[in-house]
Amino acid sequence: MQAPADVEFVQTPSASFLCPVCQDVYQDPLITRSCNHSFCSTCIFQSIEVEALCPLCRSHIRNDDLHPNLVLSNLVGELQVYCTNRAHGCLTTVRLDDLPTHMAQCAFTPVKCHHATLGCRFVGPERAVTPHLEVCAYEQLKPFIATMNDRVKTLEDQLQTHTEELETLRALLTEQSRVLLPSPTSSTIMTKQPSMDGISIPVSTNGTTSPEPAINGELAGLVSAGMRSTVDPWDSWVHGSIICRRTINYHASGVTSLCYGDDILFSGAHNGSIKVLNVRDEQKVYTLHDHRMSVWALAHHSDANRLFSAGKDGNIKAWDVASCLNAIDEGERARPISTLSNRHGKIYGLAILGDRLFSASSDKTIKVWDVHTLENTATFTGHNNNINSITPLHDGRIVTASSDHTLKIWDVATGMCTRTIPTQAEALDCAAGDGLLFASTYDALIHAFSLEDARPLARLEGHDWEVWQLAYAGQSGHGGSAGALGGGEGPAAKLFSASFDHTVRRWDTRMWRCDLVLRGHKGYVHAMTLGDGCLVTGCADKTIKVRGRNGRFAKHP
Repeated sequence: MQAPADVEFVQTPSASFLCPVCQDVYQDPLITRSCNHSFCSTCIFQSIEVEALCPLCRSHIRNDDLHPNLVLSNLVGELQVYCTNRAHGCLTTVRLDDLPTHMAQCAFTPVKCHHATLGCRFVGPERAVTPHLEVCAYEQLKPFIATMNDRVKTLEDQLQTHTEELETLRALLTEQSRVLLPSPTSSTIMTKQPSMDGISIPVSTNGTTSPEPAINGELAGLVSAGMRSTVDPWDSWVHGSIICRRTINYHASGVTSLCYGDDILFSGAHNGSIKVLNVRDEQKVYTLHDHRMSVWALAHHSDANRLFSAGKDGNIKAWDVASCLNAIDEGERARPISTLSNRHGKIYGLAILGDRLFSASSDKTIKVWDVHTLENTATFTGHNNNINSITPLHDGRIVTASSDHTLKIWDVATGMCTRTIPTQAEALDCAAGDGLLFASTYDALIHAFSLEDARPLARLEGHDWEVWQLAYAGQSGHGGSAGALGGGEGPAAKLFSASFDHTVRRWDTRMWRCDLVLRGHKGYVHAMTLGDGCLVTGCADKTIKVRGRNGRFAKHP
């Protein structure tokens, strides 16, 4: 039902149809069980968040005391309203609950010319489009435009092919050079060769290519957060050139989340679907359907072999991975084993720490769930706006980033916030390791803090738009440790950031500078996950890119 603020009633509604809180026509009215007073659902939920009392009689009420007032909802739906296209000539009046159906068919709904993307500014009713096309200059140029678009597409494809060939040659050159030049621990002074298309190659001062870390076989495969093995920093792939080796195109809409566990890559999308790629059999892709809207978060618990998905519909779905894949193999639809409902908000983040699942929501709360029983065991409160992400610190703490311009560090055992770190803009995502805490904010900046005392260390600038994804590759494996600041001796750890400016950046966490820009996506980069041998990114352009030294996932024995 359309909001009353957007419609014009034929007759002024009676005062009995007005919510006592907002003084507007009821929207999704709820009635209290104890005192039988009715309110808009949004109004009463916001009111009891401040004070758990009825706004009219001051009786104590809880969420459980509220239920839909179906009679009042039906009466409101019968009110007569004008079509919202009245200003464009439509004089139809309909019931309020029939307005969406009428609007979908209204001939007076303003539409743009088919060539609006080319520059045509025509806007008018549907019946005027055909006469307009007869005189539209862009329609006359349609054959020429189509021919030029085909030529541009051909040139783009050729350019992409040449770029991939160039990247392959660069990688071969880098690997061959390691046997001819000194080891990274020698006294050779290092500089950076100018990058092209996001590829940066270390060179020595005499102009020859510097040695890259040795490659021991193919990609070691993706390893989920918390399960990755320790890596010698000089052999770690994150310090060399990173090349896009593979682009996956099996999503029908933008990719919004990524997760890896037990040789399976999970990816969520704007249309509510989840794709499942078993890296042992890369030709087979499974699809899970149950969300009605965008899947913003995924998390996998290895011991239970359960996938948790959540998003815009406010639900967390728990999936038994083995059962889902078996069901699809047998021609049946895979279904979640349970739906954990968060009726008051969208869910933007999921994280697993031990046997607990944490969910971050637009309702300003963090909920804690048992991954085995799926019971809600606790709720943490303290933020004053959307919680955009949640990150485990692996020492019994989690950190959350919120639109209330703060980061909060929580003790999981007590549910208490132990530290609040203010930010200058909305905090979007966090990453941590080696005594460092990183936070991205809505102003396209990344801030570095000391985990020990929250002392600001640096501000990283370079992205043009907001950064929604961060991933930290520490000196002793993914995520580093929670110990000494900076991680001690050896090469600097790396931070990866994915942005709405279509790029992914790599940052040197010792010099506090960007040393590599990865391009190739043609839309917002919504999702990113980090592995021992590759970086995986998901984008609004419907693609997933695997970046590393190899073009495919390793086949595990």
